[in-house]
Amino acid sequence: MEAYSFDITPELIQADIALAEYAYSMRNSLPSLMNMCGYHATQAIEKSLKFALYHISPEMCERLGYTHSIDAALCKLERVQTGFISTHQDVADISDLLSLMNKSRYGDYKVTQGVACKVLHIAQELSQEIIQDHAPMTRISSNEHYSTN
Repeated sequence: MEAYSFDITPELIQADIALAEYAYSMRNSLPSLMNMCGYHATQAIEKSLKFALYHISPEMCERLGYTHSIDAALCKLERVQTGFISTHQDVADISDLLSLMNKSRYGDYKVTQGVACKVLHIAQELSQEIIQDHAPMTRISSNEHYSTN
């Protein structure tokens, strides 16, 4: 069995946020970039959840392993930090939508501007909170928030 290795850093989370923001900013010149925005925003959410879980309970993170399930990460976080889901209800509410974002990078799911905006906003908020709570020395590089206008 392969040894568990945790390689998620705040910089990796911020890179996904930056890529999602860039893709969103280019929406008028290349609308298909909404798919990449949704995908990278979802990756930032997944990495943020795993980052939090690792810093709260490394053993529980190891048990989560390499899964890409947002639901599994939320459930494990709830087990080690009661109330996590209720304070992050926005993530729980769109977990089914987030699972579709993996398909969006191949064009199998079309992300609308409204969905991209919503997922990006949640990713920005969650990643900022998680990084500040679990890696307070890391500077958040982007404070931009997007709207559908």
